[in-house]
Amino acid sequence: MRKKRKFVLFLTGSIFSFILFSLLIIFLSPSGKVNIANFSLSNTILFFLLLFVSFFLLGTYLFTNHLRGVLIGSYITIVLLLRYFGFTNIFYPILLLALIVLLDRLIAKGKA
Repeated sequence: MRKKRKFVLFLTGSIFSFILFSLLIIFLSPSGKVNIANFSLSNTILFFLLLFVSFFLLGTYLFTNHLRGVLIGSYITIVLLLRYFGFTNIFYPILLLALIVLLDRLIAKGKA
């Protein structure tokens, strides 16, 4: 019998990305821009990118499945993007959660 191994690299990456995420929230203003090698990136885009990476790595570690990590990261990022753009109705996250669960079930059924 083969043991399921936990991906320690994903845990360390998740901790590191959550630290970067919290430093971004504390030290940078939302309206500012970050310049990296002649490339300007908005702090809002960097916020959502780090949010996705953090929850992707954490979800991958917890479920030992890359696809579920992508689904968890996508769900949390899309819900916060909807809130950012003013879609605050409670049915949007519920509908998105139903879609994410359906996608997970369809993909799990296809692998079996």
